[in-house]
Amino acid sequence: QGLGVSISPRESGITVFLEGGNLSKKGTFDLGGVPTGSYALNLYEESGDFHMLGTTPVEVSGSDVNDVVINVVPTGKLRGRIQVEGAAPGTSEAPNLTSVRVALQGADEGAYGWGEVYPKSDGSFAIENLNPGKYNVNLFQTLDGTYIKSVQLGQQEMLGKELDFSQGVSGELLVTLSYGVADVSGTVQMPQQDTGSEASSNKPVSAASIALVPEELRPDGSGLQYGNTTQTGTFSIKNVPPGRYRAYALEELKRDQMDNPDFLKQLESNAVEIEVKENDKKTTQLTLIPATETQRILAQLGIDAQ
Repeated sequence: QGLGVSISPRESGITVFLEGGNLSKKGTFDLGGVPTGSYALNLYEESGDFHMLGTTPVEVSGSDVNDVVINVVPTGKLRGRIQVEGAAPGTSEAPNLTSVRVALQGADEGAYGWGEVYPKSDGSFAIENLNPGKYNVNLFQTLDGTYIKSVQLGQQEMLGKELDFSQGVSGELLVTLSYGVADVSGTVQMPQQDTGSEASSNKPVSAASIALVPEELRPDGSGLQYGNTTQTGTFSIKNVPPGRYRAYALEELKRDQMDNPDFLKQLESNAVEIEVKENDKKTTQLTLIPATETQRILAQLGIDAQ
C-alpha cells in the first residue's frame, strides 16, 4: 500500500510521467497505451515526500511487454566532506564552506533522482533519502578561485564519473577543492584566404565562440570551458582549472556537440594546444573555424546539425 508505478521517456532528459498506477495487493501493475520508445519504469512511494524505491529500463517496440520486474531498493543516506587545498590570495581566513551547494543529479535520462545539501562549517554533509540510481556530482556557488581537483567515493577517484547507487547508497564522498585557477585570454582572427593577400587573415573576429576542451574528456562531459569574443576580437576565460586543453574559436558552436569524441577528432587539426598551470595568465591566438567547416564534419559523421 502507498506505492505507485510510473513510466517516463528516457530521451526527454527530464522526468515526465506519461502514465502511473497503483500496485495491486499482489504487487502487480498494468500500464496501457505506451508508445514505442525507450523508458524508465519507476516504483515510488506516494505517501509523504516522494521517494523512488526502484527503477528499471524498458524498451517498447510495438507489442506488449510482459512480466517486467522492478526490484525494491530503499533510499539511503550519503555522507561526505569537502576539503580545501591552499588558501585564497590575500587572506588567511578559513573558507566559508557553508555557501557551497553539493548536488547529485540523476545521470539516467527519464529516471527520477536528485539530492542536494549545504555542508556544515567543517565541510561535512549528509544527503538524506537519496533514491537508488546513477548520479553526477555538481557543486554550485563554489568558492571563488577554486576548482574541483578530486571527487573520491571511498578509495576510488570519481571526478567526472557517475556514482552508481542503483543497488543502494554506500561509501563516503570526499570532494577536494583547490585554489589556483588560471585565466586564458587572446584574440581570434579570420582564416587565411586563397587570394594571395594577408589582409583577410589579420581581421579580428567579433562574433566567435571559444571552447577549451580538456585533453582527456570526462565521461559526464564536464571540464569544458567556454567564452566569447568582444567587438575587438579578444576573449578572456577565467577560473580555468590547470591542465592541457585544445582551444577552438568557432563561428557556430553547439555545446552538445563539443563532448562528442568523433566530432572532436575531426576538428582536432584546427585546434591550438595549450597547457595551463596553476594561477597562469595564458594568452593565445586562434583562427576562426567557419560554420561551413563544422557543418561539413557533422555531415560526414551523419550527425544532425540542428
